[in-house]
Amino acid sequence: MKVIGLSFLFFVAALLPIFAEAGEYRIGSFNILGGDVSQPDNAERASVGKGIVGFYDFDIIGFQEMRKPQAEIYLKAGEYAISGEMVAPNIEVPAWMRWGNFIFYKKDKFELLKEGHFWLSPTPENPSKGWDEKQYRICNYVKLRDKSDGSQIYFFNLHQGLTATSRSGSMRVIVEKLREILKGEDASMAFMTGDFNADKSEESIIYLLSSGILRDSWDVSETEPFGSRGTFVPKFLNKPSCKGEAKTGRKIDYIFVSPNVRVKKCAVISNNVDGTFASDHLPIIAVVEMKK
Repeated sequence: MKVIGLSFLFFVAALLPIFAEAGEYRIGSFNILGGDVSQPDNAERASVGKGIVGFYDFDIIGFQEMRKPQAEIYLKAGEYAISGEMVAPNIEVPAWMRWGNFIFYKKDKFELLKEGHFWLSPTPENPSKGWDEKQYRICNYVKLRDKSDGSQIYFFNLHQGLTATSRSGSMRVIVEKLREILKGEDASMAFMTGDFNADKSEESIIYLLSSGILRDSWDVSETEPFGSRGTFVPKFLNKPSCKGEAKTGRKIDYIFVSPNVRVKKCAVISNNVDGTFASDHLPIIAVVEMKK
């Protein structure tokens, strides 16, 4: 039997009140660091990640860099349905690029009304790259209906590129698509999660927030955000094994919310098992509800 570290226990004690009540939703974002789970280190990371998702019992969570075998493991965390297109469907790419930004949602809680996707490029309707980005980048989205009260939710999930130029260009596409898809949907809640590879000072994030479509949940939380100030762990960058002290750098992972969403609390999750972390990113969570 594995012994769970003291850091885990203290963190759990601090976050026990985070579990949602009736009318609330647990929203998450998690770049899990794509990897071949036939390799022991990657399999161990996936096991830790699955445990985190199961423990925090997310209602909807957006994943980035998730390969299909990893998805099969994470789906065992709860009664989830999965939605999302691969970043490069029907295109010959290296194995490490065969991943998707998948959306998991509680299938007993939500009915899927619509799903779609677009690429972060000047030709968003087709699999394509844009500007100086070397990888395919995609945004997946769903429209869900809460089976208990009929509330409707749009959920977008993406992973932006590695250069400032591509992030600036793709954010113009994202904002244009948000306006198009959310037109006439003022009664619906909207969320956008992802690894944006940019902190709050970068032009791409400033442009998104200035649009007024979405807000950063960390900015509007009714309680002070808990946990690490950052979400990316430079020491673990692209390593199959993520072990040791998780000293974070920048906060580049976000949960954005529409103005009609009340954010009650949010946190960066730094749980680990015996010093093993699930990824080179830390997952994040926000507990939210529709504004009355």
